[in-house]
Amino acid sequence: MLVSNQKFDPAKYEHAIDDLKGTKFEKFTDNFLQVEAMPGDVDWFADDQFDSVIANLKTLARIAKLGGCVGLEFDPEEYGAEHVWTPAV
Repeated sequence: MLVSNQKFDPAKYEHAIDDLKGTKFEKFTDNFLQVEAMPGDVDWFADDQFDSVIANLKTLARIAKLGGCVGLEFDPEEYGAEHVWTPAV
């Protein structure tokens, strides 16, 4: 799931809970759902956009928990010109 400044409709992702529950993991025992921060459409420093980020992360965390995952994995994906997560030297 990409981080977005638009709130996702949680109902559109309910099927993912059943998909995760129905997957028979044999080798991997501690599974995470990946959250990609970039190239999302969020200004991480704009308060008016952060409500959507929090709402979307709550939706994803609920899916992870009910689907049997142990958590979320945050991946900053700094491929573009902006390097929000890397301090300037």
